Amino acid sequence: MVPRPVLAVVLLFPIEREERVEQVKAAPASEASREGLFYIKQKIGNACGTIALLHAIANNTGTGGADASSLQLEEDSFLAKLCEDCQAMSPDERADYLDAKAEAGLESAHNAAAVDDDKKGETITEEDMSTNLHFVCYVEKNGKLWELDGRNPAGPSAVADCTHAEVLEKSAQAIQKRMSASSSLQFSVMACNA
Repeated sequence: MVPRPVLAVVLLFPIEREERVEQVKAAPASEASREGLFYIKQKIGNACGTIALLHAIANNTGTGGADASSLQLEEDSFLAKLCEDCQAMSPDERADYLDAKAEAGLESAHNAAAVDDDKKGETITEEDMSTNLHFVCYVEKNGKLWELDGRNPAGPSAVADCTHAEVLEKSAQAIQKRMSASSSLQFSVMACNA
């Protein structure tokens, strides 16, 4: 049993060549349907998990506690400041903002945490950071379930009609479709709730 309400679902999946080609062909969602959707492009290498979690958090933060099912961020925390600073920015501007934070230490902290414990203290090579796995996030906004993938050049993708209460079920359907098209077993799912 998964505790409710589920605010977002984060998926880790294998990147396959066919998917990369299909993704580039995807049509971008209309501006009107993306109103209020927080999306950030990924410019930092291997930060897809960080980007997916930022998508989950930023699309579910409360405004003055009006929504009991939303996340309330600690005032003046890194995440609260990031969400506030980036609210009026475009996805590219958000990526540049996060990239500037990366230069200030976020990227090195991320890379240190992403490396296996047996590699700690060693020089991190490009091979150490190479992966065929990727994280995306599913959230509900404006009656749609959105797949938020920071590396997708088309931006956010609306995958289904969805209510706030249906996030887990609709995400599971989208994930099952992705899994059935793959021969890999390298999938992991995390439900984020309040």
